[in-house]
Amino acid sequence: MIYLAWFGIMSLISLVLVMIFKFQARKKPQIKIIWLLPDESIHETTVQSIEEIIPLLHSVQKISIHNLSYRYRESELMIDEDGLSLAVSLK
Repeated sequence: MIYLAWFGIMSLISLVLVMIFKFQARKKPQIKIIWLLPDESIHETTVQSIEEIIPLLHSVQKISIHNLSYRYRESELMIDEDGLSLAVSLK
């Protein structure tokens, strides 16, 4: 009987820990991508992680924003009070 109660308590604790972990995993901070266009205008988007965008920047020939195509020039990681941002310069 004691073992059954102990097993039930441990199962409940495990369930709560899994729920907390899943909630924290969903609340990942989004990273802002600031696209710096050649005409000096700016277009902003957000991604869940930088790992999503970096390989794409190096693997594609052109990037299309508002039906205009650009080429990747350089990127800069920016850290401020709002968190992380990635500035991507296009040509």
